[in-house]
Amino acid sequence: MVIILDLFKEMNYIDGITIINTEGTILFSVKFNPDVDNRIEESIVGKKLFDVFYNLDKSTSSLYECMEKEMVVLKKEQLIKNPYVDDIYTDNISFPIKHEGIVVGAIELSKMINGSEKNNCLEREKSSDYNLLEMKPKCLNLGYNATYFLEDIICKNKRMKELVEYAKHIAKSPSPVFITGETGTGKELFAHGIHNASNRKGKPFIAQNCSAVPENLLESIFFGTSKGSYTGAIDKKGLFEACDGGTLFLDELQCMPIYLQSKLLRAIESGAVRRIGENIERKFDVRIIAATNICTNDILSHKYIRNDLYYRLSVVNIDIMPLRERIEDIEVLSEYFIKKYNRIFEKNITHISPEVKSFMLTYEWPGNVRELENFIESAILNVKKGETVLKSKDINKMRNYSRKEKPLKHSLEDMEIKMIEEALLISNKNVTKAAEYLEIPRQTLQQKMKKYRIEK
Repeated sequence: MVIILDLFKEMNYIDGITIINTEGTILFSVKFNPDVDNRIEESIVGKKLFDVFYNLDKSTSSLYECMEKEMVVLKKEQLIKNPYVDDIYTDNISFPIKHEGIVVGAIELSKMINGSEKNNCLEREKSSDYNLLEMKPKCLNLGYNATYFLEDIICKNKRMKELVEYAKHIAKSPSPVFITGETGTGKELFAHGIHNASNRKGKPFIAQNCSAVPENLLESIFFGTSKGSYTGAIDKKGLFEACDGGTLFLDELQCMPIYLQSKLLRAIESGAVRRIGENIERKFDVRIIAATNICTNDILSHKYIRNDLYYRLSVVNIDIMPLRERIEDIEVLSEYFIKKYNRIFEKNITHISPEVKSFMLTYEWPGNVRELENFIESAILNVKKGETVLKSKDINKMRNYSRKEKPLKHSLEDMEIKMIEEALLISNKNVTKAAEYLEIPRQTLQQKMKKYRIEK
């Protein structure tokens, strides 16, 4: 505590606070500096840290450093670049946020460096080998470019491959798309891919999480504001204007208030919006891709989304399978994530321990692909240098967490399906060897495969 107090004294004051979760999503951002428009800060909530501050990555961000080290980090003279304001330098104190001993995010207190302090920083940059001109933004205009392609979707499952092909087929049409799927299945990945496979590629792609913005700001963010419409208001485009010619991705649409859904429907059908505080209609040409983690029946029966809006947006429906229903994808996804985090953490994992492999093939993965990636990232991070086998201490904890109350019959059937799929995977789909692995007659295995519609 004494060290933290000393850090605060050294900074003298703070003029900004940023909070992210472990996935890098900005949960909160505010600036106390009068030169910064806080409506800009509010608009970045729900976006990825590195899409907004495009010169940062995991190796240079003090927020990520404090989460990785699980300790307070002081970083001086950090260069910050984003599309809305001029380049600035900041001094930062970053703290990991923990829940029940596990890091769940980070908070950063920052102070802008001005005047002579800033000039000193610039001189140091110029005299170093670090060339600022080489720093290209990963995503301009707060993520206004789609960064993924349908070819980036890693899958082996037949139905998933068919879904990717279907997405390619409908991509060039102007029709709206409605994507459903559990959390972590890759809904935004599909949205990026559809945009990049469409005739709108190269035009703006804006992803807006409807649950990440305070309700009182949603209308101004979608439709824009005119100067003088309220105290502090400025002339600012809304999402529809900013996205003209491109694709607007509305994630977690069910979180949008019903009253705003009616205005959204009116804007989509008329192809025009009026900024708050003015009477001028501004035309736009935008393709809408909406997504929700709630199944269609629940959406309509519980009235999360207006029926007329749902029918307007669901011209094309894409329902992404949960990871537990495409067990063969676990292996190829794991290989990809192992290569990715081997490179990031400078490790050399070449294979997975039998215990971890068995767990991965039988675990339900309620967080789907995102949870699988986090599991592998954590496991590789904890592997010692020089080790080549992937192990994990989190298996039992995750098993207990994933237990759900189900009727005995369904639980037994689920267990049988998973054991059969695991045996087929281990035996390279050789039914005889799979039956030997399960210690049952080959004919019995074939009957069960037919019963559960398990393909060889």
